[in-house]
Amino acid sequence: MIKNSRVVIIDDSQTSIDLIKGFLRKEGYILEGVKGGLDGLKRVLQHPKPDLVLLDIKMSDLNGFEVCRSIRNHPKTHDIPVIFVTSLNDAGNETYGLKMGANDYIVKPLNAGLTRIRVRHQLELRLAEEELEEQRDKLETQVQEKTRELDITQDITIECMATLAEKRDNDSSLHITRTRQYIKVICQRLKDHPEYKNLSEKELDLFSKSAMLHDIGKVGIPDEVLQKTETLTKEEFEILKLHTKYGRDALLEAEKTLGSTSYLTYAREIAYTHHERWDGTGYPEGLKGKGIPLSGRLMGIVDVFDTLISKKVYKEATPHDEALEFIRSEAGKLFDPLLVEVFLDCKENILKIALENPDDDKQKIYGSA
Repeated sequence: MIKNSRVVIIDDSQTSIDLIKGFLRKEGYILEGVKGGLDGLKRVLQHPKPDLVLLDIKMSDLNGFEVCRSIRNHPKTHDIPVIFVTSLNDAGNETYGLKMGANDYIVKPLNAGLTRIRVRHQLELRLAEEELEEQRDKLETQVQEKTRELDITQDITIECMATLAEKRDNDSSLHITRTRQYIKVICQRLKDHPEYKNLSEKELDLFSKSAMLHDIGKVGIPDEVLQKTETLTKEEFEILKLHTKYGRDALLEAEKTLGSTSYLTYAREIAYTHHERWDGTGYPEGLKGKGIPLSGRLMGIVDVFDTLISKKVYKEATPHDEALEFIRSEAGKLFDPLLVEVFLDCKENILKIALENPDDDKQKIYGSA
């Protein structure tokens, strides 16, 4: 409702102020009159904020054009509607006034009925704009809430899928938890590097989330290969290598069903390329250097590091310092040298993650030795 709207009348004539108040008194507005441009501008900038300003142009201290310009240029008052109420009845002044940002222009002598209608019109427009803004805010809040709900659902789905894949690997470790956290730490440091300064927070977050599905393709590997406790034969290893293709194909099918998303793109890249190597000796494509997606290059480093420090049915855990030295020694060979540099810069946080998420107490003690 526009009733109780606050209308400030600025004029250097008290007679004009009283006349306008008389026209509007029965409308239920809160009416304030201020003499002079300087005092009028001071009042507009004060609390409570006016809902409408009626402004004379010819004033001795500060003319109405300057007052209007100041109102429009101030961040707290730029949206207050302004109506010029003046005896200047030529088209030039009216055009100039509207260019200054006025919403309307009324020429004296005033007609009571037309004045009330034009004031009511501006107040109704302002009320409608405020209601639209409120609706926009509500919609934005609802969208944010829905987005948050979808993100939570997505995270739960990712974790469930990744955990199921890892359980098939005869492994009860926290590998996916650690590798995701490693990548998150590395990405935070990576964005400070000039080469990767354009990476967004969203992309970096998707890297770490997508990392959880790097071995999703293992669900397609036969148990007799995946759960074998002895060294794999050459033929069995070739079968195991297929998990990269199975993971890519599964995520491609998901994209066909659900539509392409940045998350699915990164998950597919990681699943397919995390065994590629910088020097081209990896699989499945034998990609080389930056021909390997960034997500795959990142995952390749943390996957190898975490596998080294983890006890498996076929090997003992490697001490952390030896695992770090192996990663360092393979910079420019198996791994992207820049990413190795960033990884090693983060080694304190990397080791902290490893120690805080041990597969068992024995490994925690061994790993910290």
